[in-house]
Amino acid sequence: MSELENLFNDDLNYKPVSVLKLVHCEARTVPKTIFSRVFISKIVSSCPFDVIENDALSSIQSLYELNLQFTAFSTIPKAINNLKYLKHLFITDGKLTQIDPELQNMASLQSIKLARNHIRQVSSKAFSRTLNVKVIDLSHNELIHLHPGTFNECAGLKKINLQKNSLTSVDSLFNVYSLLDINLRDNNLESIDDAFQHDLRLEILNLGMNPLKNISESTLGPNIKQLQELILDQCQLAFLPPKIFQHLAKLEKLDLSFNRLTSLPTEIFHSLHNLKEINLQENRITHLNDVFSQNYRIESIKLCENLIQTCEGYFNDLGYLKYLDLRDNQLGALTKQCFSKSLFIHTLLLSKNSIRRIDKDAFTSLTELKNLTLDSNMIRFLNGSIRNLGELEVLKLHNNLFEEIGDSELSHLPKLRLLNLARNHLSNVNGAFRNLINLRHLIITQNKLTRLTRRTFPEEFRIEKMSVSGNKWICDCRLNWILNLKTGKDLAGQFRCIKPVMFHGKKLDQLVEMDQNILSEDCSPLCQCTCVTKDNDYYVRVDCSRKGLTQIPAVLPEEIGELHLQDNRLTSLSDLDKHSLERLRYLNVERNLLDKLDCNLSKNLETLMLARNRFQRFPTNFPSNVSTWTLSNNYWLCDCKAIAFLKFLKTEKSKVKDINSIKCSDIEGNPELYGKTIRFLTVYELCPEKGVSFLKEQFHID
Repeated sequence: MSELENLFNDDLNYKPVSVLKLVHCEARTVPKTIFSRVFISKIVSSCPFDVIENDALSSIQSLYELNLQFTAFSTIPKAINNLKYLKHLFITDGKLTQIDPELQNMASLQSIKLARNHIRQVSSKAFSRTLNVKVIDLSHNELIHLHPGTFNECAGLKKINLQKNSLTSVDSLFNVYSLLDINLRDNNLESIDDAFQHDLRLEILNLGMNPLKNISESTLGPNIKQLQELILDQCQLAFLPPKIFQHLAKLEKLDLSFNRLTSLPTEIFHSLHNLKEINLQENRITHLNDVFSQNYRIESIKLCENLIQTCEGYFNDLGYLKYLDLRDNQLGALTKQCFSKSLFIHTLLLSKNSIRRIDKDAFTSLTELKNLTLDSNMIRFLNGSIRNLGELEVLKLHNNLFEEIGDSELSHLPKLRLLNLARNHLSNVNGAFRNLINLRHLIITQNKLTRLTRRTFPEEFRIEKMSVSGNKWICDCRLNWILNLKTGKDLAGQFRCIKPVMFHGKKLDQLVEMDQNILSEDCSPLCQCTCVTKDNDYYVRVDCSRKGLTQIPAVLPEEIGELHLQDNRLTSLSDLDKHSLERLRYLNVERNLLDKLDCNLSKNLETLMLARNRFQRFPTNFPSNVSTWTLSNNYWLCDCKAIAFLKFLKTEKSKVKDINSIKCSDIEGNPELYGKTIRFLTVYELCPEKGVSFLKEQFHID
């Protein structure tokens, strides 16, 4: 008994079988009695049959689909021809070499798929009586020629697939009006001038990967005016006539990618008023002029891998444009004129150009933009161009020349979820991501970053994936916050320490928190810098006291919260303006030689210690947030100009720690006031020549 016969035991006698699948079998013959006692609707087989005996299928007239793979016969067996009610015939991946008129009696067939065989010859009568067939697939065979009229009697035919053959001509082959879809992709067609001589309902025509080189203006004539999709990619086209598409008013999709086009006639697309998608990828186009000026409904334009040098004026008034791909061109600058009238673009791809400059208002009008790629350019500055893109979700800036991202460059981007800044020259991103409240994926690999502070991110840290490898991380207290995250352990494994020397080569997750209390960099050798942890964050305490300093140290770390400069010989604080003191809350400059506050102090300053210096007049340029003072043992002049100081001491006495030690100096003024405590003086004592009533009214002092 054969392998196939063993499958049919007594249990299946006269029982209906919906689908019979024969896989992993070695049977080569289908005997004539094999299906005599079985009712089957569908057979799917991968057996290497080389023989199907003539009456083997006669008993299963209920069969509506026959799907045979990997068969070894060279022609369609006559046994199949007897299946008069079969609707779907698939013989694929086999060894068929020709199709004779075996299918003539199969009037019920609706689809015929004979793909991936070795068919070289098809009889002119092969499909002469298959009146109901809708789909014929002869793709991936070895056809060189098909007789004109081969499909003429297939009155209901809708789709023909002849892809991947070696056809050199299809003249007069397509004469069936009902045809909707013709696939001639990847043949050897050099001309299609006489292919469409009769009216067709054709909607889809694929001519890609044929050596057409030239197409005449009359080729795509009124006989195919219903066409909605035309594919002409990889056809070696170097030129297109200006009116080649003039009859295709219903065309919605056009693919001209991977050709040799260097320019396009201005009016070439003007008749395509329904065009929605056009693909011009990988040509040699240098300019576009007004080719899209009449394509008001266009939604997608692919122009990547061309030689376009400017984008100004090409995309005006395209109110439906949503997708624009300009990757891999030669764009040097992005200006307001590029996209100002394309208001609804949601995807803008500008990677792999030569962009050096982005104007501030380049993207201002793109209020619907969701995806922006600017990677692989030569951009150093964003120039405020990205701000306020409220719908932006993806921003790719990798492979550029950024050295720093300012803390306001990425503001007002509430929906940004992915940001890629890899492979730049970034050394500072402090505060850059603070406003990105919905950021989920951040990539900053392969930069020159040494630190990443918690304050760089929003108060609620919501990033799910962060890539940070390939930087020069300094593993000290400024990275402590990473370990406190829910996913901190996994993230910490990406931080490989470069400094301090004792941690070189280690990963952050290999260090204990005590190790990281050291602040190893950017600290003057004259000072001591340490980290202070506070509320899941930290600040830096810098102690430069008692060092005999005559000027502010040139090197100070960022994130300073406390700065101790007491007991030195400083005469000026102006050099503090050279340092980042945004977080400074405590400043002690007692016991120096200062006579003025000649610097811009942080608005966050809370404590200011000025005792034992040479101040004669109370400084008025202090931050309003200061709540703790020392002011004693200075050279305070007690005269009319000190009235404002007196008012301050009386109204803010709770803030001044040494208020009872703040006294009038003896260097000039009224000798009767020398050594007196200023807070107890009256306005009249300071300035007797002023009328007491006027002073009370002016300064509201009792």
